[in-house]
Amino acid sequence: LQLGYSFPDDILNKTIQNLRIYASVENLATITNYSGYTPDVDSGGSSTSRGFDNFVYPTNKNFMLGVDVTF
Repeated sequence: LQLGYSFPDDILNKTIQNLRIYASVENLATITNYSGYTPDVDSGGSSTSRGFDNFVYPTNKNFMLGVDVTF
């Protein structure tokens, strides 16, 4: 999910051609009926461990803020 705002040209000066600020989130939500620790099960390369999450940490949520400036 990414939300951003581009500033209109009439409020920018001659030095800055484009100005945009944004916020982005990755892995915000996982919608599933899985009751384990994470639905991204780690097979670990072994056929006997497939389907067991073995207390693998869930995927991280990433929050980012940014500024895009063109001079």
